[in-house]
Amino acid sequence: MVSLNRVRELLASAAAAEDVAWALENQVERTWVKLRDHLAEARRLAESYDALMAEGKWQDARELALRLHSEFDSTQDARRVRVPVMVDTRPSGAALVRNGVPMERVVDGKSEVLRTPSLVLVPFAERLSLVAMLDGFTPRDLAIDGKTAARMETVLEVIAHRRITFPTAVQTGVGIGEGWIAVGLRGGRLGVARSDGTSVRAIEMAGLKAVDSTPVVQNGRIFFTTNENTLECVPIDTSLGVAPWTVAVRNGFATELMVGEGRLACVDRENVLSCWEQASGALVWSVSLDATPSGPPTIDRRQVSIGTVDGRALRFDATDGKPGDVLRSESPLTTRILADRGVLYFGSADASIKAVTTEGRVLWSAPMGRNLADGELALSAKWVLAIDRDGSLVAIDRSSGAVTAKLPLQGTPQRGLHVQGPRVLLQLRRKRERSQPAHDVLQAVQADQLVLQWEYADQGYAPGAASADDFLVALPAAGGEVILFR
Repeated sequence: MVSLNRVRELLASAAAAEDVAWALENQVERTWVKLRDHLAEARRLAESYDALMAEGKWQDARELALRLHSEFDSTQDARRVRVPVMVDTRPSGAALVRNGVPMERVVDGKSEVLRTPSLVLVPFAERLSLVAMLDGFTPRDLAIDGKTAARMETVLEVIAHRRITFPTAVQTGVGIGEGWIAVGLRGGRLGVARSDGTSVRAIEMAGLKAVDSTPVVQNGRIFFTTNENTLECVPIDTSLGVAPWTVAVRNGFATELMVGEGRLACVDRENVLSCWEQASGALVWSVSLDATPSGPPTIDRRQVSIGTVDGRALRFDATDGKPGDVLRSESPLTTRILADRGVLYFGSADASIKAVTTEGRVLWSAPMGRNLADGELALSAKWVLAIDRDGSLVAIDRSSGAVTAKLPLQGTPQRGLHVQGPRVLLQLRRKRERSQPAHDVLQAVQADQLVLQWEYADQGYAPGAASADDFLVALPAAGGEVILFR
């Protein structure tokens, strides 16, 4: 533009006919007008960009920035404008560090560290290299390309709080409770330890017995089943004076062992539901279901509930086995019955989830587009959590049956859903990708909004289910140890 202005000045001072002809031939005036308008439009867009950024309308400002760089890339206004990208992490609150120095922004005249979620201004022709850092999580390298996407979100990998190693590798899910963990070990042993990593011991099983289920820790005892069709009770601490016991279940186990209300309950392979006393292992009552169960029994408020594949929902008094009313569904049940405050929740073979009162009144039916399998349904305080036909985790309002949130899952769910307080724990299996082998991932998701809070990627396949109490999450790892997370 400076050169054109100089040429125009020289032409005006000369004003010779041959100079005018030369100017017309080379379109000096037309080029000058086009360039003037081009620069003016670049200036207008840059000023609009500044105004939008000041108003917090960064998405609109981003569109202007991209247009400036694509149509006006040689102008000074385009070169000074950077492309806004919203950078977020799960969990949020990570500091963004560049070249070892935390990035800062000025708020109310004071400098503060830039933490996620936050807007980062990226030079158009560069990839900005940052590191997201948060206490308790592995630092994550970020390569931000402003041209690619308006948002960049990454999941931080949680750092294990503690690892507990036993004499042999773990081979079942982990039971956790009352400050202890218990897990089945290879070689016919039961591993027991305090959750602070002390008092680690391996209890030898008699003969060729091996722990065949995820142990349950409750009331100073550890309950589990074995490969030889026995139900076992082992004291957590031998100094407590709790007597161990063993009960033979002749027909073996068809469902998981459920523990609660001073009782143990499960269904055997002859479809007989039995209930034992926790303290002694004495059989309190048993009843034939006359059909295959849709899942294990559940124990809630001294009531044992169980569903059957022929469409019945049965309830029994946990104390003496006295039967309650039998509810009949038009479709077979496909999951266990989850009971809470007089309402039963279960998956149905008509590809839906149903909420039914103990009197038989259907409160709602939520279509899922597929028949749920047992373990794909869980309850939190206000929501029903389930896996829908898209393989996504959905949150359903317990009062209305409306789907309130949805989270696509990056992997195939394994071993069901586990709800602990406001969180849902999921174990996902991911396929091999490039140099990374197939492996399992443990995720913690906020139950109400289905926001991923953190994840941990194992080195292979976990041998059993994770579990949690109010303070810790316990994972049986592919490497043979138990990993604890806060």
